Amino acid sequence: MPALIEVIGTKNILGEGPLWNAADGKFWWTDIQASRLHRMDPRTRRIETTATQERLGCFAFIAGEEGRILAAFESGVGVFDCATGTVDWLARPEIGTGRRFNDGRVDAQGRFWIATMVEDARRAAPESASLYRFDARGLSVQQGGVRIGNGLCVSPDGGTLYFADSPRQAMYAFDLDQAAGTLSRRRLFATVTHGYPDGAAVDCEGCVWSARWGGGQLVRHAPDGAVREILPLPVMHPTCVAFGGADLRLMLITSAQHGSNEGDPAAGSVLIFRSDVAGLPGHRFARAGLTLGEAG
Repeated sequence: MPALIEVIGTKNILGEGPLWNAADGKFWWTDIQASRLHRMDPRTRRIETTATQERLGCFAFIAGEEGRILAAFESGVGVFDCATGTVDWLARPEIGTGRRFNDGRVDAQGRFWIATMVEDARRAAPESASLYRFDARGLSVQQGGVRIGNGLCVSPDGGTLYFADSPRQAMYAFDLDQAAGTLSRRRLFATVTHGYPDGAAVDCEGCVWSARWGGGQLVRHAPDGAVREILPLPVMHPTCVAFGGADLRLMLITSAQHGSNEGDPAAGSVLIFRSDVAGLPGHRFARAGLTLGEAG
Protein backbone atom coordinates (compact mmCIF):
# COMPACT_ATOMS: atom_id res chain seq x y z
CA MET A 1 0.00 0.00 0.00
CA PRO A 2 1.45 3.42 -0.93
CA ALA A 3 2.41 5.56 2.07
CA LEU A 4 1.38 9.21 2.31
CA ILE A 5 4.37 11.56 2.49
CA GLU A 6 2.76 14.99 2.33
CA VAL A 7 -0.39 16.95 1.52
CA ILE A 8 0.63 20.18 -0.23
CA GLY A 9 -2.06 22.85 0.00
CA THR A 10 -1.99 24.12 -3.56
CA LYS A 11 -5.69 25.08 -3.55
CA ASN A 12 -6.15 24.14 -7.19
CA ILE A 13 -9.65 24.82 -8.47
CA LEU A 14 -9.38 21.83 -10.80
CA GLY A 15 -5.92 20.29 -10.60
CA GLU A 16 -5.43 17.74 -13.40
CA GLY A 17 -3.15 15.95 -15.84
CA PRO A 18 0.06 15.45 -13.79
CA LEU A 19 3.16 14.25 -15.64
CA TRP A 20 6.71 13.56 -14.52
CA ASN A 21 9.40 15.28 -16.59
CA ALA A 22 12.62 13.31 -16.15
CA ALA A 23 14.54 16.02 -18.02
CA ASP A 24 14.03 18.67 -15.33
CA GLY A 25 13.19 16.40 -12.38
CA LYS A 26 9.78 18.01 -11.82
CA PHE A 27 6.14 17.07 -11.69
CA TRP A 28 3.99 19.17 -14.01
CA TRP A 29 0.22 19.60 -13.82
CA THR A 30 -2.54 21.98 -14.82
CA ASP A 31 -5.19 23.84 -12.86
CA ILE A 32 -7.78 23.83 -15.64
CA GLN A 33 -10.27 26.33 -14.29
CA ALA A 34 -7.56 28.78 -13.18
CA SER A 35 -5.75 28.61 -16.57
CA ARG A 36 -2.46 27.80 -14.84
CA LEU A 37 0.39 25.38 -15.54
CA HIS A 38 2.37 24.28 -12.47
CA ARG A 39 5.78 22.65 -12.06
CA MET A 40 7.17 21.30 -8.77
CA ASP A 41 10.53 19.89 -7.75
CA PRO A 42 9.59 17.10 -5.29
CA ARG A 43 12.87 17.57 -3.38
CA THR A 44 12.32 21.23 -2.53
CA ARG A 45 8.50 21.41 -2.99
CA ARG A 46 9.10 24.68 -4.87
CA ILE A 47 6.29 25.38 -7.33
CA GLU A 48 6.59 27.49 -10.49
CA THR A 49 3.43 28.71 -12.22
CA THR A 50 2.74 29.93 -15.74
CA ALA A 51 -0.52 31.49 -16.89
CA THR A 52 -2.14 30.09 -20.05
CA GLN A 53 -4.25 31.91 -22.63
CA GLU A 54 -7.06 29.36 -22.39
CA ARG A 55 -7.93 26.67 -19.88
CA LEU A 56 -5.42 23.87 -20.31
CA GLY A 57 -6.98 20.40 -20.15
CA CYS A 58 -3.87 18.27 -20.65
CA PHE A 59 -0.47 18.36 -22.31
CA ALA A 60 2.45 16.29 -23.55
CA PHE A 61 6.19 16.78 -23.57
CA ILE A 62 7.76 16.95 -27.03
CA ALA A 63 10.64 14.67 -28.01
CA GLY A 64 13.89 16.60 -28.34
CA GLU A 65 12.47 19.80 -26.84
CA GLU A 66 12.36 21.51 -23.48
CA GLY A 67 10.46 24.69 -22.71
CA ARG A 68 7.60 24.00 -25.11
CA ILE A 69 4.80 21.48 -24.73
CA LEU A 70 2.03 20.11 -26.92
CA ALA A 71 -1.06 21.45 -25.18
CA ALA A 72 -4.73 20.54 -25.44
CA PHE A 73 -6.48 23.77 -24.47
CA GLU A 74 -10.24 24.10 -24.12
CA SER A 75 -10.73 24.88 -27.84
CA GLY A 76 -7.95 22.86 -29.47
CA VAL A 77 -4.34 21.78 -29.73
CA GLY A 78 -1.29 24.01 -29.96
CA VAL A 79 2.37 24.29 -29.01
CA PHE A 80 2.70 26.30 -25.82
CA ASP A 81 5.90 28.21 -25.01
CA CYS A 82 6.29 28.02 -21.24
CA ALA A 83 8.64 31.01 -21.13
CA THR A 84 6.60 33.47 -23.18
CA GLY A 85 3.07 32.11 -22.65
CA THR A 86 2.41 32.17 -26.39
CA VAL A 87 0.68 29.49 -28.48
CA ASP A 88 1.24 28.17 -31.98
CA TRP A 89 -2.23 26.80 -32.77
CA LEU A 90 -2.41 23.55 -34.75
CA ALA A 91 -6.14 22.68 -34.63
CA ARG A 92 -9.12 24.29 -32.89
CA PRO A 93 -12.25 22.18 -33.49
CA GLU A 94 -14.07 23.05 -30.26
CA ILE A 95 -14.42 26.84 -30.46
CA GLY A 96 -17.93 27.75 -29.29
CA THR A 97 -19.23 24.17 -29.36
CA GLY A 98 -20.09 23.66 -25.69
CA ARG A 99 -17.33 21.06 -25.44
CA ARG A 100 -13.70 21.31 -24.35
CA PHE A 101 -10.57 19.19 -24.44
CA ASN A 102 -10.03 17.38 -21.16
CA ASP A 103 -7.68 14.39 -20.72
CA GLY A 104 -4.80 13.02 -22.79
CA ARG A 105 -1.86 10.62 -23.00
CA VAL A 106 0.99 9.88 -25.40
CA ASP A 107 1.37 6.28 -26.63
CA ALA A 108 4.57 4.31 -27.22
CA GLN A 109 4.78 5.54 -30.83
CA GLY A 110 4.56 9.20 -29.79
CA ARG A 111 0.94 9.86 -30.76
CA PHE A 112 -1.15 12.10 -28.50
CA TRP A 113 -4.57 10.67 -27.61
CA ILE A 114 -6.95 13.35 -26.32
CA ALA A 115 -10.53 13.18 -25.05
CA THR A 116 -13.08 15.97 -25.02
CA MET A 117 -16.05 16.48 -22.72
CA VAL A 118 -19.49 18.04 -22.96
CA GLU A 119 -19.41 21.14 -20.78
CA ASP A 120 -22.45 23.18 -21.84
CA ALA A 121 -25.58 21.12 -22.48
CA ARG A 122 -27.30 24.15 -23.99
CA ARG A 123 -24.91 24.11 -26.94
CA ALA A 124 -23.79 20.48 -27.17
CA ALA A 125 -25.67 17.19 -27.28
CA PRO A 126 -25.02 15.08 -24.16
CA GLU A 127 -23.00 12.41 -25.97
CA SER A 128 -21.25 14.56 -28.58
CA ALA A 129 -17.69 14.52 -27.19
CA SER A 130 -14.95 12.45 -28.80
CA LEU A 131 -11.68 10.61 -28.42
CA TYR A 132 -9.11 12.18 -30.76
CA ARG A 133 -5.71 11.10 -32.04
CA PHE A 134 -3.10 13.76 -32.85
CA ASP A 135 0.03 12.92 -34.83
CA ALA A 136 1.82 13.95 -38.03
CA ARG A 137 -1.43 13.35 -39.94
CA GLY A 138 -3.17 15.96 -37.79
CA LEU A 139 -6.14 15.73 -35.44
CA SER A 140 -8.74 13.02 -36.13
CA VAL A 141 -11.73 11.57 -34.28
CA GLN A 142 -11.24 7.91 -33.32
CA GLN A 143 -14.31 7.38 -31.14
CA GLY A 144 -17.54 9.35 -30.80
CA GLY A 145 -20.55 9.20 -28.49
CA VAL A 146 -18.59 10.35 -25.44
CA ARG A 147 -19.91 12.36 -22.47
CA ILE A 148 -16.78 13.17 -20.44
CA GLY A 149 -13.65 11.49 -21.81
CA ASN A 150 -11.10 10.61 -19.15
CA GLY A 151 -8.60 8.09 -17.81
CA LEU A 152 -6.40 7.77 -20.89
CA CYS A 153 -3.32 5.60 -20.37
CA VAL A 154 -1.42 2.85 -22.19
CA SER A 155 -0.33 -0.66 -21.22
CA PRO A 156 3.40 -1.39 -20.77
CA ASP A 157 3.58 -3.23 -24.11
CA GLY A 158 1.85 -0.35 -25.89
CA GLY A 159 -0.90 -2.58 -27.28
CA THR A 160 -3.82 -1.51 -25.07
CA LEU A 161 -5.31 1.95 -24.68
CA TYR A 162 -7.45 2.55 -21.59
CA PHE A 163 -10.22 5.13 -21.60
CA ALA A 164 -13.05 6.15 -19.25
CA ASP A 165 -16.36 7.91 -19.81
CA SER A 166 -16.87 9.39 -16.36
CA PRO A 167 -20.68 9.89 -16.16
CA ARG A 168 -21.20 6.33 -17.39
CA GLN A 169 -19.02 5.09 -14.48
CA ALA A 170 -17.27 2.89 -17.01
CA MET A 171 -13.66 2.20 -17.94
CA TYR A 172 -12.89 0.69 -21.34
CA ALA A 173 -9.95 -0.96 -23.07
CA PHE A 174 -9.11 -0.89 -26.78
CA ASP A 175 -6.61 -2.88 -28.80
CA LEU A 176 -4.17 -0.31 -30.17
CA ASP A 177 -2.47 -1.12 -33.47
CA GLN A 178 0.91 0.47 -32.82
CA ALA A 179 1.92 0.66 -36.48
CA ALA A 180 -1.33 2.14 -37.81
CA GLY A 181 -2.46 4.03 -34.72
CA THR A 182 -5.96 2.59 -34.95
CA LEU A 183 -8.28 1.28 -32.24
CA SER A 184 -10.34 -1.92 -32.26
CA ARG A 185 -12.14 -4.40 -29.99
CA ARG A 186 -13.50 -1.90 -27.50
CA ARG A 187 -14.59 -3.73 -24.35
CA LEU A 188 -15.63 -2.89 -20.82
CA PHE A 189 -12.57 -2.94 -18.57
CA ALA A 190 -14.24 -2.08 -15.25
CA THR A 191 -17.54 -0.79 -13.89
CA VAL A 192 -17.17 1.87 -11.19
CA THR A 193 -19.64 1.82 -8.30
CA HIS A 194 -18.02 4.31 -5.92
CA GLY A 195 -17.41 7.75 -7.40
CA TYR A 196 -16.55 8.38 -11.05
CA PRO A 197 -13.44 7.30 -12.98
CA ASP A 198 -11.19 10.29 -13.61
CA GLY A 199 -7.51 10.40 -14.65
CA ALA A 200 -5.36 7.27 -14.56
CA ALA A 201 -1.84 5.90 -14.91
CA VAL A 202 -0.32 2.46 -15.48
CA ASP A 203 2.43 0.94 -13.32
CA CYS A 204 5.28 -1.39 -14.29
CA GLU A 205 3.15 -4.45 -13.53
CA GLY A 206 0.51 -3.34 -16.02
CA CYS A 207 -2.01 -2.31 -13.38
CA VAL A 208 -4.20 0.76 -13.92
CA TRP A 209 -4.45 3.30 -11.09
CA SER A 210 -7.71 5.24 -11.43
CA ALA A 211 -8.61 8.38 -9.46
CA ARG A 212 -12.22 8.32 -8.27
CA TRP A 213 -13.85 11.74 -8.50
CA GLY A 214 -16.37 12.04 -5.66
CA GLY A 215 -15.12 8.76 -4.19
CA GLY A 216 -12.08 9.97 -2.26
CA GLN A 217 -9.85 7.11 -3.37
CA LEU A 218 -7.36 5.77 -5.89
CA VAL A 219 -8.17 2.29 -7.18
CA ARG A 220 -5.61 -0.10 -8.64
CA HIS A 221 -7.00 -2.45 -11.30
CA ALA A 222 -5.26 -5.60 -12.50
CA PRO A 223 -4.77 -5.94 -16.29
CA ASP A 224 -8.03 -7.93 -16.40
CA GLY A 225 -9.91 -5.10 -14.65
CA ALA A 226 -10.21 -6.74 -11.23
CA VAL A 227 -9.67 -4.46 -8.23
CA ARG A 228 -6.38 -5.24 -6.53
CA GLU A 229 -6.06 -2.33 -4.14
CA ILE A 230 -8.02 0.67 -2.87
CA LEU A 231 -6.07 3.64 -1.52
CA PRO A 232 -8.20 6.01 0.63
CA LEU A 233 -7.32 9.67 0.13
CA PRO A 234 -7.76 12.82 2.27
CA VAL A 235 -9.64 14.57 -0.58
CA MET A 236 -13.09 13.86 -1.99
CA HIS A 237 -12.27 14.76 -5.60
CA PRO A 238 -8.92 13.25 -6.65
CA THR A 239 -8.45 13.79 -10.38
CA CYS A 240 -5.34 12.00 -11.64
CA VAL A 241 -2.05 10.36 -10.63
CA ALA A 242 1.50 10.35 -11.99
CA PHE A 243 4.55 8.28 -11.06
CA GLY A 244 7.86 10.11 -10.83
CA GLY A 245 11.15 10.55 -9.03
CA ALA A 246 14.42 8.85 -9.89
CA ASP A 247 12.95 5.38 -9.30
CA LEU A 248 9.40 6.22 -10.49
CA ARG A 249 8.01 5.32 -7.07
CA LEU A 250 6.82 8.77 -6.06
CA MET A 251 3.12 9.24 -6.74
CA LEU A 252 1.68 12.72 -7.20
CA ILE A 253 -2.11 12.91 -7.07
CA THR A 254 -3.96 16.06 -8.11
CA SER A 255 -7.33 17.10 -6.70
CA ALA A 256 -10.02 19.75 -7.05
CA GLN A 257 -11.78 22.34 -4.95
CA HIS A 258 -14.45 22.46 -7.66
CA GLY A 259 -17.49 20.56 -6.41
CA SER A 260 -16.14 20.16 -2.88
CA ASN A 261 -17.61 21.45 0.37
CA GLU A 262 -16.41 22.59 3.78
CA GLY A 263 -16.04 18.97 4.87
CA ASP A 264 -13.13 18.55 2.46
CA PRO A 265 -10.44 20.90 3.86
CA ALA A 266 -7.63 19.45 1.73
CA ALA A 267 -9.57 19.95 -1.53
CA GLY A 268 -7.36 21.25 -4.32
CA SER A 269 -4.16 19.90 -2.75
CA VAL A 270 -1.57 17.76 -4.45
CA LEU A 271 -0.76 14.58 -2.52
CA ILE A 272 2.62 12.88 -2.52
CA PHE A 273 2.81 9.16 -1.77
CA ARG A 274 5.62 6.64 -1.79
CA SER A 275 4.66 3.54 -3.76
CA ASP A 276 5.97 0.01 -3.37
CA VAL A 277 5.57 -0.51 -7.12
CA ALA A 278 7.17 1.68 -9.79
CA GLY A 279 5.43 3.50 -12.59
CA LEU A 280 6.46 3.58 -16.23
CA PRO A 281 8.70 6.11 -17.99
CA GLY A 282 6.53 8.60 -19.82
CA HIS A 283 6.37 8.79 -23.60
CA ARG A 284 6.97 12.04 -25.48
CA PHE A 285 5.13 13.33 -28.51
CA ALA A 286 7.00 12.40 -31.72
CA ARG A 287 7.19 15.50 -33.87
CA ALA A 288 8.65 13.67 -36.89
CA GLY A 289 6.82 14.74 -40.04
CA LEU A 290 5.00 17.59 -38.28
CA THR A 291 6.19 21.16 -38.39
CA LEU A 292 5.94 22.82 -34.99
CA GLY A 293 6.72 26.44 -35.80
CA GLU A 294 7.54 29.36 -33.59
CA ALA A 295 4.77 30.14 -31.12
CA GLY A 296 2.75 33.22 -31.78
